[in-house]
Amino acid sequence: MATVTFRDETATGKPVTEFEVAGLPEHLTVRELIRLRVREEVARHNDRPGDRSTVSSAPTTRRRS
Repeated sequence: MATVTFRDETATGKPVTEFEVAGLPEHLTVRELIRLRVREEVARHNDRPGDRSTVSSAPTTRRRS
């Protein structure tokens, strides 16, 4: 099993964030790697308490007069 380290940096090379994902297969496609990164970032974002804005996904209906 392999471990992948994801590291974000600014344009000047200053580290912003870094996290590791362990237990991966030895061979991954780039597509699988990107998909893994997106899922991991979404999971980390959703796990943060109190850092959510209220968004209504219900459609609004207005009557025209």
